[in-house]
Amino acid sequence: MLGVRIPPGLPYINRFSYVRCFQLSIKYGSELISCQERSVQKVTAFFESVKLELEKVTWPTRKETMATTGVVVVIVVLISFYLGACDLILAKLLRLILG
Repeated sequence: MLGVRIPPGLPYINRFSYVRCFQLSIKYGSELISCQERSVQKVTAFFESVKLELEKVTWPTRKETMATTGVVVVIVVLISFYLGACDLILAKLLRLILG
């Protein structure tokens, strides 16, 4: 209809998989092991993918880190002086107006 495509829905994620594993272990006994193994496999796969992604990161050198940290510190000091001056001026202005 008018060339509009509707994307497929998101997959359903079962939030109660632990409960399901526990219920299966009560029924079948050995099913808990496979359920736990699946959970361990998922966690292991997650950390392996995290490791692969971290290997792709281009980390800054010590010199770059120190330079950007210096810039941040200088900007924080300048903004704090600016806000302090604004506060001082507004406080004196209010004292002048309110007497």
